[in-house]
Amino acid sequence: MATIEQILAIDDSNVRNVVVPEWGDITVRVACMSALDRAAIERDFSGKRASADPAGFRVAILSACLQRDDGAPLGAPEMMTKLLGKSAVAIERLFDAACAVSGLSAGADKEAEKN
Repeated sequence: MATIEQILAIDDSNVRNVVVPEWGDITVRVACMSALDRAAIERDFSGKRASADPAGFRVAILSACLQRDDGAPLGAPEMMTKLLGKSAVAIERLFDAACAVSGLSAGADKEAEKN
């Protein structure tokens, strides 16, 4: 049987490098969010809050998953909010990748509304 120390020592990160054609084919690192990040998002957007604040829901997901090459967050939530002013196609591409690597369904915003 595994010990907690063995489990904690395992690198279980799931990272996807996503090419964004709308932004000149730049590559954005999208990593699996932690279980703590996911629990916070589920807490904050349970019930009907995801439908009341779809931009906030996307900011939360993208803030938890978009990373620099060194694994640091790509930007603070305030910067992710500014990013939502860019192409909806590009943002949805990154949002879908973030949901996929984090084990969320592609319709994560719709699922949050149900909970």
